[in-house]
Amino acid sequence: MRSVRCVLNISLQNIRKWSEDYRIWTIAVLVIILCFDSVRIMNTIAAALGNSSSLWIYPFAYSQYHMKLLYSLPIMLMFCNAPFIDSNKLMILTRIGGRRYLAGQMGYIILASLAYYGFVFLCTIVISLPVAEFSADWGDAIYTLAFSDSAGQIALKEELFFLKVSGLVVQNYTPIAACLITLLLSWLNGVMFGFILCLCNLLSGKKYLGSAICGIIMAFCCFAENEGRGMEFLLKYSPLSWTTLDISGIGLNKDHPGLWYCIAVYLTAAVVMGILIMTFGRKRILKMEVV
Repeated sequence: MRSVRCVLNISLQNIRKWSEDYRIWTIAVLVIILCFDSVRIMNTIAAALGNSSSLWIYPFAYSQYHMKLLYSLPIMLMFCNAPFIDSNKLMILTRIGGRRYLAGQMGYIILASLAYYGFVFLCTIVISLPVAEFSADWGDAIYTLAFSDSAGQIALKEELFFLKVSGLVVQNYTPIAACLITLLLSWLNGVMFGFILCLCNLLSGKKYLGSAICGIIMAFCCFAENEGRGMEFLLKYSPLSWTTLDISGIGLNKDHPGLWYCIAVYLTAAVVMGILIMTFGRKRILKMEVV
């Protein structure tokens, strides 16, 4: 019980420092700007169609690969210096040992990833409230965007390219279910990115290897979703693509990975990387540069 409390305190200590961390403030501003833009696009198209906007933008906020990249960059910024060694951490490390320290940092990555995507979800709701139809249903704007060609023509005319609404998602999921599943998938993807950064930084002793690998994952997402048309099987190997239900929804497209496949791969990757971090990290953590 003492070890669990110690690990939790280490995780929460990192979160308490957010108020003084310029990176967290930068991330918050970026997210608000991105969410404002998504709401603006939805509101512009809805107004042109004579409909009210919708609260339920979140499942489609990063359905295009451009937006997946933009929403993933803050995660890299948040975790790029994992396992978060500084002069204060060195003192803590000598007191509690490497194993509990690393467990606390992995706990922080899990909590911070959930907080990040939860913040994105809440921002889309709060920013939409003044202009949206208050309803538990998708709303006329979402239905029109999903099934009407006129919505696409307006989006093209107004140069609104970064919000894509999938009719299959609208048909097969309720808004709340779609939001929660998207949040779950995004959370697991964020944890995967964080663990990749932490593991690679530990193994290499540098801060750039993990960022490079995450960058490759992001670049492959762009290729699989855009340049890889006609090769949908590539989506099964693009974990960043799985964060939206138009790619990972159950049975929505036989060539796409299923929801349970995506969750299983995310969890397996997290467990394997967690074991590697705990196994190799204890000896390497003291060799890392203090930031």
